[in-house]
Amino acid sequence: MKHRVSWWLGVALAIVTALSVVQASAQSLPPGSFYTGVEGGWTSLVSTTLSVGGRSIKENFDDLGFSGDWNYPDDLLLGFRAGYEMGPWSIEEEAAYRHSKVFHFAGVPLSSSLFGGQRNSYALLTNVLYNLALPELHLFGVALPPISPHAGLGVGAVNIIDSLALKPAGLGLDAASCCLHGNIWEFAYQGIAGVRFEFTPNLLLDIDYRYLGTPSGLRFTNQAGGTIANYKIKGGYQTHHSFLSLIWRFPPAPTMAASPAR
Repeated sequence: MKHRVSWWLGVALAIVTALSVVQASAQSLPPGSFYTGVEGGWTSLVSTTLSVGGRSIKENFDDLGFSGDWNYPDDLLLGFRAGYEMGPWSIEEEAAYRHSKVFHFAGVPLSSSLFGGQRNSYALLTNVLYNLALPELHLFGVALPPISPHAGLGVGAVNIIDSLALKPAGLGLDAASCCLHGNIWEFAYQGIAGVRFEFTPNLLLDIDYRYLGTPSGLRFTNQAGGTIANYKIKGGYQTHHSFLSLIWRFPPAPTMAASPAR
């Protein structure tokens, strides 16, 4: 809990700092508008292979079957966005939390109550997006809200946290002696594609697909007990996610008219 509190304080400080920098340099930017938004949806991990102490463990993230050693279902994504829009271009800061829960491990379904675990991540990213405005569209003679597809790229950092434990009820063994726990910060990148609906000049809705990945993935020392205590754990970290963003665009600041020369 202490780690999470300190992380969220860091997120808040990063957002405030980023907005302060943008606001301080706003006079040098083309006329535009600030915006903030909240996002929520689903995230899905990409299958990969872990190396634990030199031994490979297959991770199969397909929730339709139990063919792998380690399975997760699609799970939750929550986030916050804040940025500055200049014509078709936007630059923004994004803080997002991704949660995936183990439901199958080593041939044992979660329903057996033997294992419990999760893979969570906290990401801080700077995104640049381009919105392409479309001509006004009509449906049965009624004008639709303005629609603009968009695409973009993001870079930043992600904190990946892995945990897997044997539940106390499982086999009567000590849960503290098993199995995995560790976390690491990694450089992260993401690709963005979606469409924006402009219900009013200030109220917007984004429907997005985003892919988040890390070049190095998971690389940490197991901090749990048991037979693999202090083992080096290596593996990939890539996620697909789809979600909705509700965005509020602030009205642009009025421009000051130049004083007439005397």
